[in-house]
Amino acid sequence: RWVIEGDLSSYFDTVHHRLLMKAVRRRISDARFMTLLWKTIKAGHIDVGLFRAASEGVPQGGVISPLLSNIMLNEFDQYLHERYLSGKARKDRWYWNNSIQRGRSTAVRENWQWKPAVAYC
Repeated sequence: RWVIEGDLSSYFDTVHHRLLMKAVRRRISDARFMTLLWKTIKAGHIDVGLFRAASEGVPQGGVISPLLSNIMLNEFDQYLHERYLSGKARKDRWYWNNSIQRGRSTAVRENWQWKPAVAYC
């Protein structure tokens, strides 16, 4: 099993619209819903009296933004699984896996203090 940890700062602001629509279109074929979703993510917002069009990202504060973000994270998860966790990819990286195993045993033997890679603000 693998764990990949990362920081998704400004994640809601950087979701790619076309990739999101492509992912949703795989499961939902209703044209009216897809049109409404497209209009929702392209709606933009008013900032200090000026309208700003949305070129990327999902609207925040609504009930749909976490759902849309999870759809994109699921796509990312599937990409990682296909790219790095398939039999061929794992088989080709035997030397890398061995170095991780050696490092882990050294860490246990020397009682290294592991620190989480996540910083909470």
